[in-house]
Amino acid sequence: MTDNKQTMISRLARLLLAASILVLAACSDSGGSGRSQGTPEVETLQTGDTAEVFEGDELEHTSDDTRVQVRHEEDTDRKFVTILSGTAELIRGDAYQSR
Repeated sequence: MTDNKQTMISRLARLLLAASILVLAACSDSGGSGRSQGTPEVETLQTGDTAEVFEGDELEHTSDDTRVQVRHEEDTDRKFVTILSGTAELIRGDAYQSR
């Protein structure tokens, strides 16, 4: 039963991460922009870390137990991710690098 629970939690974490990425993509104003020619900036995020995200950023889980919360401040149109558990890499896109 414990293995079944762990499998279910792992699947739920992956589903939540996929949904978070879709929310970030849906909140962007335009279609996908290409990655810049330079090396993208990568931030490693751990449990409790919060980061502002921009159009073109990508979030990839680096542990099976990763859970993410996405927050959108409508008045300022700013978006944030908070790592609730596990770890993830935030790969910065063009909008972050050009700000």
